[in-house]
Amino acid sequence: MEGRAGVGTTMNRILVDGRIFSSCDQGEEIDGVRQLIQNLFAMGYHIEVLLFEGCVLGSDDPIINGYGLQNAPFSTSGENFGEEMHRFTRFLTRLLHSGRFDIYVDATPHLGPLRLEVPTASTLAVADEAWFSRPEAGPLNLWRNTMLRLDRADGVICKSVGAAECMRSFLCKQPGHLVTMDHKDEPVAGLDERTGSPAIDALRDLAVEAVSRHQEWRKTAGIQVFSSIPGTFCGIADHTTAHLHDYVGVAALHFSEGDPSRIAPFNVRLFSYLDFDTVSDLCGMRRLFQFGVSEALLPGIELMLSSGRAGDVVVIHERRFMHGLESIMRERGRTQFLGQPFLASQEKLIGSAGRATEYDPADGPMGKLVQWLGQSGITLVSPLSPASKSEFDRYVDPLGAPARNELKPIEGLIHDVPFGMDERALPDVLRAARRLKSERGIPAEAIVLGHFGQIIDEIKLLRETAAAFVQVGCQLDWHIDERPLFLLLCGKIVDAQLVADIRQQFRDVGAQDRLLFSTPFLEEGFDAEMRICTASICFRKQAWGHQSNAMIRSLALGVPALVNTASGWSYDPATTIDDDNIASGLHKALGALSSPRAIDLRHWARKHYEDNHRADVALDAMLRAGFEHAATH
Repeated sequence: MEGRAGVGTTMNRILVDGRIFSSCDQGEEIDGVRQLIQNLFAMGYHIEVLLFEGCVLGSDDPIINGYGLQNAPFSTSGENFGEEMHRFTRFLTRLLHSGRFDIYVDATPHLGPLRLEVPTASTLAVADEAWFSRPEAGPLNLWRNTMLRLDRADGVICKSVGAAECMRSFLCKQPGHLVTMDHKDEPVAGLDERTGSPAIDALRDLAVEAVSRHQEWRKTAGIQVFSSIPGTFCGIADHTTAHLHDYVGVAALHFSEGDPSRIAPFNVRLFSYLDFDTVSDLCGMRRLFQFGVSEALLPGIELMLSSGRAGDVVVIHERRFMHGLESIMRERGRTQFLGQPFLASQEKLIGSAGRATEYDPADGPMGKLVQWLGQSGITLVSPLSPASKSEFDRYVDPLGAPARNELKPIEGLIHDVPFGMDERALPDVLRAARRLKSERGIPAEAIVLGHFGQIIDEIKLLRETAAAFVQVGCQLDWHIDERPLFLLLCGKIVDAQLVADIRQQFRDVGAQDRLLFSTPFLEEGFDAEMRICTASICFRKQAWGHQSNAMIRSLALGVPALVNTASGWSYDPATTIDDDNIASGLHKALGALSSPRAIDLRHWARKHYEDNHRADVALDAMLRAGFEHAATH
């Protein structure tokens, strides 16, 4: 078949999604899908329909008797987020590839099971004007997922002129991406003139152009990334999305956990982790893996081990990771890794001197993982600054044991790169911050110090920080120059006892109204919360060897970050606090933050971000390190 738009094509196979035939709500919607199938068939395409569990079609139905059928072992009920979404996407990817389909038509993207993008065929989606109305009730992520499916489709079949106008107004789609199959409404100026019923020629052209766009995407895709994404309370998600926001090329992002509706950049295609190797084979992109202690990152680490190759880049986020990563694997029911069993912590090993020693993860699969990292030919990069690395090397735990760099055998292979963050000081963030302040009854002139991230005490010195804040608050009668003082703890509560103890500290001095808690439902909510603050608090014991995402995020917003000396994150003496006297340091910092110098502290925070932590510069350094390493190995 020769495309009417001048694009040569041999496509002749289309798979039409038949979710609607298992839906209780049929009515006009099911009639529309039937008409679409008939139109595609009339154009000469070979049509097969994908039917789901609970299909209500009778044996004499024209759909059953007139077209090829494929069966999907999935239900159309429920939200189907999580692993079900990945399994369904993987099912589609394989089916489209094995059936040699050229196009997948998603006739009802607002119904379950939810899916991600499929790499093995171009996608046409159907749009209904009613779907663009933001729901007053129910989960917003379902609505956002529908918008995402329409936005990322290679072409969109609009059920009315109104739907086409919504595609242009809401999703900025141009006429070449759209065709209108119903002409009941009055024409809209500037819309694609190829309207009418059934608009066969227009639909044929759209199909040809959709295949062309999909093939072009395969050719131009530049990087392939595995990472966590927003919705996992994993700071690395923020790190990755920052890079992709500022990436000027086309990217494929793979994930295993999180909310896909939060990935907005137009240049990013979002795929399942189960399709990582398929996308690699189709596109041959530069590949980047995030390596850290997180359940959301574990599938990516396993992908790295199974298919890593020279030129790949692995971003190392902790120097001490073995116990954390092994614990995650045990919780998931794993008994071995890399062909070796995990030993119980109470088991003994016989050391080289013949003495029994406690089990050391380095003697098991985790040690083998480090060996692999050093011998695989992949490029290792780390955003840990030299100053932080020095503090990590000097760290001694309360029992007198020194910090343990579990990557020490391959330390010489790790390249230093900046920790990047995208632009955050945007007008909508400032507006949201003012609204939050007003809703919570925080006076506009208040001085607010905020901690961001998981609320735990292990390495963040939160207990000491809260006690010091209470001490200083009492000394100042909870005001500086009539400006009230507040402490905000923003993030997922991991240590409930710590939270109870901090609440009690404030209650004991009658200042419980000066302690605020928040856990934003959406990751970007942290930006507004952070912009409320006069300064953020980013204290760490450098026990793991890592950089704070919250600190860099704060600087990108122009919010000064108070850091302790032992973190190695100092960028301004006025915001650096001595670990041996946190209360005195907070008192001094509050004085600076309440003085005319405060504007200079904001400007300096922002300048430090611009000079050292821009996301585009950081990503370029990572990819350049991979290119240079591959060229010499």
